[in-house]
Amino acid sequence: MRRWAVTAAVVAVGLAAWPGTVASQETTTTTEATTTTEAPVTTTTVAPATTTTVAPEPVPETTTTTTTIPVALPVFFGDVITDGSLAVDIAWLDDSMPACQTTVPLGGGQMNRVNNAAGDLGLVYGQAATGTGTAAAFVMELGVVPFGVGIISMADASCNLDAIGVGSLVKTPSSLSVSGLGMGMSPGNYDRGDAIRTFDVTATVGAVGGPATIDTQSLYDFLIRPRQ
Repeated sequence: MRRWAVTAAVVAVGLAAWPGTVASQETTTTTEATTTTEAPVTTTTVAPATTTTVAPEPVPETTTTTTTIPVALPVFFGDVITDGSLAVDIAWLDDSMPACQTTVPLGGGQMNRVNNAAGDLGLVYGQAATGTGTAAAFVMELGVVPFGVGIISMADASCNLDAIGVGSLVKTPSSLSVSGLGMGMSPGNYDRGDAIRTFDVTATVGAVGGPATIDTQSLYDFLIRPRQ
């Protein structure tokens, strides 16, 4: 009986002490600190580009001397005309433009002719003095088709124009004719040009002598003459 009483006393003492023991226990909280380390900022500096300019070497001045001489063309370009004529009849579509009707002598030593394989006149070209100015002409057959082309540039008291025409062709051993339409320019319409409603050109050759000859500088100067 005593043993149960002692045991009960021990249990009672333990129960009485348990709340105090529990209450006396401390709760421990562990907080982990987080440390952030920032990487150092790297700055890259680009050096400015350097441009080196090399001055060009001076070009030595050159002096060109031009000597004007008649140029004798190869024999296949025909013969120089010593007697002949070029009849020109050109009328503009615009009737207010002055027409050109004149005949130019071809025996001045700068007009040439070429005959075709059949012996007919196939090409007349060069320049000639008109008496009051200059005329340059190129009249040619177009192969086997019965057509021809003519280019006329004139500057004298009768005609002042640049014209090109294409049309039907008539040829003989001594003559070459082109009749058709064309385009051209003359004083007053050099900035726009005009249509040609009548383009009739006939070259007639009476005599020839020696190889074809052209004063190229004189022809060049005439063709690039000032126009108004």
